[in-house]
Amino acid sequence: MFTFITNRINSFVQGRKAAARTDSFSKLLFAEYWTYGLNPRKFRALAREFSRDALPLIINEVETKIGKKAYQGYWLDMRYCWFELWLIWKTGRQMRTKVVRYNYAGTLPRCAELHLLRRRPWQEIVRNVPVSIWTELFYFAPSEFIHLAAGFNVRRHPTYAHFTRKMAHLFHNDTGGGMISNRTGVSLFMQTLGYRQDDHNWAVYALMHSLAEYPLKKDIFIHLRPLAERLIDLFDNPHFNKNSWDITREYIVDNWSTRSKIVLKNLRNPEQLERAANRHFNQRIAKIDLAALLKDFGYESDTRWPARNHTDWNLRTQRGWYRMVELQTAEEIVHEGAVMHHCVGDYLEECLKGEERICSLRFRATGKRKWRSVATISVANDDSVSEAKGILNAELNDHYQRLVEAWAVGEKVRIDWNAIID
Repeated sequence: MFTFITNRINSFVQGRKAAARTDSFSKLLFAEYWTYGLNPRKFRALAREFSRDALPLIINEVETKIGKKAYQGYWLDMRYCWFELWLIWKTGRQMRTKVVRYNYAGTLPRCAELHLLRRRPWQEIVRNVPVSIWTELFYFAPSEFIHLAAGFNVRRHPTYAHFTRKMAHLFHNDTGGGMISNRTGVSLFMQTLGYRQDDHNWAVYALMHSLAEYPLKKDIFIHLRPLAERLIDLFDNPHFNKNSWDITREYIVDNWSTRSKIVLKNLRNPEQLERAANRHFNQRIAKIDLAALLKDFGYESDTRWPARNHTDWNLRTQRGWYRMVELQTAEEIVHEGAVMHHCVGDYLEECLKGEERICSLRFRATGKRKWRSVATISVANDDSVSEAKGILNAELNDHYQRLVEAWAVGEKVRIDWNAIID
């Protein structure tokens, strides 16, 4: 008897809390009624009806499929998206205005989809939306969201016509989240090859994202499939030097569109690939016009600033020497940005004011004379690393991270890799 009374009291308290949450959300919606072009009184009634009838079904579906913790940070945005869909389902109004979420396409849904959507029960509409995108709803344009909610296959929408059948199957049936927020579908494509996101420190993913950019062609992944398969085999090859991946990635990105057959051939032989990547890197550096770049930035080549208390740091490994160099002139920073293919040149003003200092991690192979940059480090005034990037703005792999940490100990510089990568 005591247990029964306790359960009834708990259910009553939970019900009151849920009612308070939904009522507060209806008030929040009402504050922005003007964005929906409805009469205030009518909009207030619709917001309350949504909180009372539609929202509990959504909450139940979310907690059943992805759990409370998975959607905690997205809950407010998610409710806005569902309210807009419910408003279209309830009233048949087509709205262009999007307050909370990003609207890439900006297109209105087709009449057939709207007609089918309004004929379906609300519970069925909630079930139609794939679990994989519940925490990414605010990235979808209205036409895309309605297309999925009406029960259509993702491939039938023009934005995702480049998806293969396997990718569409994964999209509708996989329970993982955040798979197409960049709208290229690279993560789905790599999963169809049996490849997971935590492999090889995202190196292959970063390369595929660089190649699969807008405008997306319908057969884009048919052409990228052999490259992805060769890259997976390359990283499994013990003779491949993973520390040379930065220039290898640059070589593939620059040559894939014009010399794809040669790139695929070189990917079979790690040593031949490394030689081709080094040759391409040296040829690009030789073509850099520093005078023109400095003119674009509006600085003289002899513009310099005082260095901080920086000690020489060198480390010898089996493959060669590493050292950290602090860049003290505008010419050095512009050259670093040109060599590394990133935007470190934008930090020139901060360096002149003494707000930042830029250091370059450099490598010289055994038996070679030339040093080449492999990572660029930005250190803030409070002696903490604010940014660390490789070639093409790539994140540093574990090997380079350990080298930077070894340098930071002697320099008494703090590093939080989680904050830097985020």
